[in-house]
Amino acid sequence: MKYRKLFFLLFISCIVLLNAIAMDNKNVPSKIEEATVFFQGAELIHSASAALQKGSNEISISGLRPNIDRNSIKIKTTGGVLVSSFEFS
Repeated sequence: MKYRKLFFLLFISCIVLLNAIAMDNKNVPSKIEEATVFFQGAELIHSASAALQKGSNEISISGLRPNIDRNSIKIKTTGGVLVSSFEFS
């Protein structure tokens, strides 16, 4: 009975650890590739690169201006990556 409780505790610990690893949020810096200045604003094109694991990933892209018009954000990917959602904060 004592070993059963120890095994159960070890099993739960492994699940929690694997979940924490899977939910790892990667912080990726962005680089400005192009800038076009207009009379009422500007268009900035940033690029960022990250190595992703197969499955679901969450990344945070840093180096963006805080006053971006959320409706102007466009995300392009390569390599068969599908963006299911994004959030700007």
